[in-house]
Amino acid sequence: MKNLNRLLVAVDNKPASMNAVDSVGQLFSSNSEVEIALVHIYPEPPPDYYRQGHCLAEYQSNKNAEADSMFASCIERLTACRFPKSSIKTICEMAVGKTISQALLDIQKTGEFGMIVVGRRCVSKAEEFLFGSVSNSLVRGSSGCAVLVIG
Repeated sequence: MKNLNRLLVAVDNKPASMNAVDSVGQLFSSNSEVEIALVHIYPEPPPDYYRQGHCLAEYQSNKNAEADSMFASCIERLTACRFPKSSIKTICEMAVGKTISQALLDIQKTGEFGMIVVGRRCVSKAEEFLFGSVSNSLVRGSSGCAVLVIG
């Protein structure tokens, strides 16, 4: 198993994500060796985005600005739990040609993170069937790391 002191925390603008960040703060603040990577993965733009006269650089710039706002809130929550800012880094990427969960697993493997922490969105079985569940895909697709799903 990889280093359990290296946590990859998936964040988005949903309450479940902020609950996951708060849980990390409560569970791991006493361990001074913990390193946290806050990760936001966003999907590729929809096809009609380009037909409306927009470009990829504009889309990425908007998504990065949204992520910066989320990251600032997460860092504030974690530092309130006494995590030093120096132990927190941020990663924002577009999932190109893959699912969000696969992009997270790729980052986990290349960064040698021992644990992925994600908030569980409450979706119906029909929504999960149609759109999938990131937390479910992470649990099923992970190898050599722990996955902590915060409900």
